This record gives sequence, structure tokens and C-alpha cells, in this order.
Amino acid sequence: MPRISSGYGAAQRVNILKKVKTESGWNLFPAVVESNGKLKDKVRVRGKVEVHPEGSYYLEWRSGKSRVRQLMPDKAEVLDLARRKRLELEAAKAGVPLAEPANGSGHGPTVDEAGAADGTFERPGLPHGKS
Repeated sequence: MPRISSGYGAAQRVNILKKVKTESGWNLFPAVVESNGKLKDKVRVRGKVEVHPEGSYYLEWRSGKSRVRQLMPDKAEVLDLARRKRLELEAAKAGVPLAEPANGSGHGPTVDEAGAADGTFERPGLPHGKS
């Protein structure tokens, strides 16, 4: 789920938007994530929640001073890709080197093995050798 912040903190925001048709044409509005963590074609239009089954989902984040939007081809993957993008942005801000996945899945960068080997990504609470 996207983090809510004023834009001045350390939190990296990834917004989930949906392009829907209204009386004034096609516009982007924030998607409403249900309390159970799912998307159900609801958007917030001028402060009111409306159901719009038509339209496409987008992810939006800031890169420097510019805003970046990426079209999401599959509704089922929107929340997972938003979470991954937020983690990627936080890792980049922390200086963790990112590498492309070796399997060619195309789902974006992963944490570089050299960065994980120096002990920065230990899993607290798990015994060594168990995953």
C-alpha cells in the first residue's frame, strides 16, 4: 500500500492511480485500496468514492523533481508492483546497489548479491541457514 506523507520526510511514496471516464473526459484519480488490501475498481473523485470498472491503473512516483507514471497492464499485479517500486526507491535512496534479475523476468531490479553479502539484509529472528 502506498505510504502517506507530506512529501518532506524520508518516506518514498508510490501512488496508485486509475484513469477513468467522467463527465469532463478521461482523468487520473487515486485508487482506493480496500481495508483487506485489495483493489475493487473504486476511485476517489473530488473527495467521494465512486466505482469505475473501466480504465487503466498507473503507478506514480517522483524521480528527483520530476513525476514518473507507469501503466500497469494487469490489475492483479498493481499492489505488488507498487510495493516493489517503493522498496526499490527506498533502497536507491539508502545507497544499496541494485541489479537486474538474472532470470530475465523483467519485474525490475533486485538487491545486488554483493550488497546482501555484507550483512545489511540479515533477517532478524530467523536462525542462520534457514529461510
